[in-house]
Amino acid sequence: MPLQSPVTADSRITSIVPRPIHLETDEGPGCILTPASRIMGDADLAQAVHRVLAAATGLPLSVAEEPSQAAGITVAADPDLPEEGYTIRVAVEGVTIAAATRRGAVWAAQTLRQLLGPDAFLPGAPGARWELPAVRIADAPRWGWRGCMLDVGRHFMPIRRVMDLVELLSQLRINTLVLHLTEDQGWRFETRSHPRLTELGSWRRESINPYHGADGTPHGGFYTQTQLRHLVHFAEGLGITVVPEIEFPGHATAALLAETSLAVPGFLPDQVRTEYGISDYVLNMSDASLRFVADVWSEVLDVFPSTYVAIGGDEAPVTQWTSSPEIARRTKALGTTPEKLQSWFTVWLRDWLAERGRTPIGWDEVIDDGPVDGLVCAAWRPGDAAIRAVKGGMSTIVAPTSRTYLDYYQSEDPEERYSIGSLTTLDDAIDFDPLDVVADCTDEEKRLVLGTQFQLWSEYMDTMEEVEYMAFPRAIALAEAAWGRPDGLDPEAARARVAAHMERLEAAGVNVRPLNGPHPWQLGGNGRRRRPPKANQAW
Repeated sequence: MPLQSPVTADSRITSIVPRPIHLETDEGPGCILTPASRIMGDADLAQAVHRVLAAATGLPLSVAEEPSQAAGITVAADPDLPEEGYTIRVAVEGVTIAAATRRGAVWAAQTLRQLLGPDAFLPGAPGARWELPAVRIADAPRWGWRGCMLDVGRHFMPIRRVMDLVELLSQLRINTLVLHLTEDQGWRFETRSHPRLTELGSWRRESINPYHGADGTPHGGFYTQTQLRHLVHFAEGLGITVVPEIEFPGHATAALLAETSLAVPGFLPDQVRTEYGISDYVLNMSDASLRFVADVWSEVLDVFPSTYVAIGGDEAPVTQWTSSPEIARRTKALGTTPEKLQSWFTVWLRDWLAERGRTPIGWDEVIDDGPVDGLVCAAWRPGDAAIRAVKGGMSTIVAPTSRTYLDYYQSEDPEERYSIGSLTTLDDAIDFDPLDVVADCTDEEKRLVLGTQFQLWSEYMDTMEEVEYMAFPRAIALAEAAWGRPDGLDPEAARARVAAHMERLEAAGVNVRPLNGPHPWQLGGNGRRRRPPKANQAW
């Protein structure tokens, strides 16, 4: 029976987000999970299902080789399914799941969790009845790259809270967390070969924003390699790959303060940067600088096993390079010019990473001098960046500011809390399709689109509670855009699914922004969250 039927369709089924490719209800009752229920079948996939559903329900759901008399969950490997695809059948006798990979099994379990209702998002709900409706689902994503970029450079987020975000992303079948670990305002990766990076570069004496000025409060922190290994393992169990982002040659003031020999001669920073925005400080590209970059990345690669790694490359002014006689001599020896030094460095780092089996991702500034083979372009700027990338034969992540930047305001309400500027509404997120950005490209060029990701830049988010406020509800809609909409966009139905998932997040105590506007305690007020007049903002 089609789900569109208002007579028999279960609201829990119609509210699954991202919406699966195929859903239908069956006549009759579904099944009830009890303390006697077991998870059976393929051991690896069964463990993946257990990881999600045991935590959600508080039930043992032990993985067993022998069938259980109680209604249970049977998990089978099906190599004919797409890599992240899965099928589900819920009937009175139990649940049957098939998946090609462990990640597909995680997505199946997350779908079942939504079918269990909001109580499954506050684990251990007393007296909860874990009843699943009779349903058949077949599902697989449209895009292989469904990402979230979290900036922990501007404001450090404790590892426990980053893990909380990983849980929320997995519920939406996001498969990649890009962790932005280094910035002008702070170095967050424990680098044992260069300990001054965290001794000096991991904290700043205060934070300054352009309207309210300095707060006079030191800010800092960094992650140990042990913590990050734990995060990688934890995220992998929830279907998410953690991709490190290390910024060079720009956004590197914290590193240059700690390792002064790496700065352009005559341009030595005197502190970790306290303001936001673009800094002129860049790496000097000496042989020692390149060895330093190799040292850092060697340690990063040892911690993060991801095939892809993010190398930054955005907003690196050439001002210091073009004004330095030493850089002029250096670039002449390298066979380039100061204006082209970033392009030279990008190719050098690409080759260094490729020798170690990694594929770099760079923000679209790295292709301003032309396409770069063997590098993925993260196209963020308005205009034709994504088009230039795919026409240049490059794999591309489509992430335009107007749709995927969740540090932007959610509304034009003058009481909305202070954000970095510009506007990305929930409707903008609901309406987003990555292919719209490359609509005039050929089908072959469009196939180079890997997917999309949303950005959580943290200049104006100093806690994870503020990140949650800025992320939700918009991240829910963008997760569905990343997964794909098999029947096209129905904005009203999409908004209803977003609203349903907001109920789940609210049940879990996530600091979401309600669809009808902020709670009174989430408004900007008269303090540091006060929104300045439009005349004082960079719209």
